[in-house]
Amino acid sequence: IMRMVETYKYFGFISSVLLVIGLSIVIVKWPKGLNSTFSQHVAQSKASIIYYQLLFLVTLPLLLLYLLGWLEPAFNLGIWFSILVIGSAILQIACTFVPETGGTKASVHRALAFTSADLLIPVMLIMVLNQGLPTAARLVCAMSVAVMMLIAAILIPTKGHHNKVLILQSVFFFLFFIGILIPAL
Repeated sequence: IMRMVETYKYFGFISSVLLVIGLSIVIVKWPKGLNSTFSQHVAQSKASIIYYQLLFLVTLPLLLLYLLGWLEPAFNLGIWFSILVIGSAILQIACTFVPETGGTKASVHRALAFTSADLLIPVMLIMVLNQGLPTAARLVCAMSVAVMMLIAAILIPTKGHHNKVLILQSVFFFLFFIGILIPAL
């Protein structure tokens, strides 16, 4: 069992690489511009919606194995870390099944997506405050979460409407992944 848990250490990197490749395909195959989120890029067709669902159905379980199977126990990040991570993942999967195609669906999708993303901020704060993490990792998490909060402060009042929302969304999640992957180095 210990070897299995140690293997989970690499699942964060695998998940992030698959996600970067998968989201790059989204931008190239279903282009919509910097003023559209990844979800808005894929809301154009049934095929793109299914692709997006499959992308997260593959990457999120790998990410959860890393976060809950290796990172949390390795640094004793606690029950709130786990609850927030699970909550965020459930909401992320849910939002892929409510595509942002307009009307009520768009409102529901955005509520699910924004709440999922916002739950990652306290996840990062838990890491910043955890004395068991190396100081360098805590500093990276602190800088990452500061920028993530700034991005949230920019996007929340406008309900995610911004002429560079794709860049802001990408930076938000890039910083999250940097923060959670640094301890595995």
